[in-house]
Amino acid sequence: MPTIDDIVKISGVSKSTVNRFLAGQTVRGDNAKKIKNAMKELNYRPDKIVGKRNCTIEIIGPTGSTRLPGFQGYSEMMLGMINTLEKEGATVLIQPANTKYIPRADGIIIFGLVTSREDEIIETLKSRNIPFVMAYREIEKSGISYVTCDNYLAAYELTERLIKKGHKKIAVWGDSKQKRNTIPKIRGFRDCMAAHNLQVPSYLVFEEGGTETGERWMQRLLDDKIDFTAFFGLTDQAAITFMDYVQERGYKIPDDFAVVGMDGVATGFYTKPKLTTAAIPFREIGKKSAETIFELIDNPDTVSIRRYLKYEIEARESD
Repeated sequence: MPTIDDIVKISGVSKSTVNRFLAGQTVRGDNAKKIKNAMKELNYRPDKIVGKRNCTIEIIGPTGSTRLPGFQGYSEMMLGMINTLEKEGATVLIQPANTKYIPRADGIIIFGLVTSREDEIIETLKSRNIPFVMAYREIEKSGISYVTCDNYLAAYELTERLIKKGHKKIAVWGDSKQKRNTIPKIRGFRDCMAAHNLQVPSYLVFEEGGTETGERWMQRLLDDKIDFTAFFGLTDQAAITFMDYVQERGYKIPDDFAVVGMDGVATGFYTKPKLTTAAIPFREIGKKSAETIFELIDNPDTVSIRRYLKYEIEARESD
């Protein structure tokens, strides 16, 4: 049976470095590669108890505000991350997004931030050569790892669902100016409309970040009797806000307006009528993000890892 001494002999790496690698600590550069090649050559299988990790993983997210408890998806992702990290023996640090100082960690997971803050952190981590994973984000820049869902396809599928039910004028509420993961949703919506030769007037699209609020935009649509028959909330919360607002005015859903959302959080199941949505597996995204950061630490030569998880259209009563 091969031993650690055999790995040392074949790899040419010191015994202390091999022990640190087998204990789950970060071993960078060629040493990690040499050790793995020697293990493969020897068919070496470490004991499971040795494989417990001795590393620190930092989670940077919207934990310093009401947004974490206020959005179930963020809470679910956090649970998936922490459970997976601690199960492997990692030390977990949690840092609010607005904290300027980023302490040294073996790896970092980022989620739920506005685009500008994400860009700042990404540049800092790249300059310090710290591996990181974006959870529920899709960034096509090189060297960026992420775990997400295909938001483009989910939005396309929901839009096509409305079109097949006869809706040609669809209002949509998103936030691509502030949140990066909304960009593929907007693109999926627009591409589907274009594929069916349908126009998307600018007055039927609301994006946060301007001077007008979403509530004021909805009020204007109804007061001016703008002609539309369906509403697409690019988050469940946007869809639910619209449902509450129009029903207070006496409109019926889906008779007067069909409504769909995206997230699949529990709140949408308890609306009246129940909200049709694209359910995102937030806890699984958290879990896979944790697994991905371990892979990046174990394989320092890896440029990036990108994973798409499956969403599910939950057809209910609102459309």
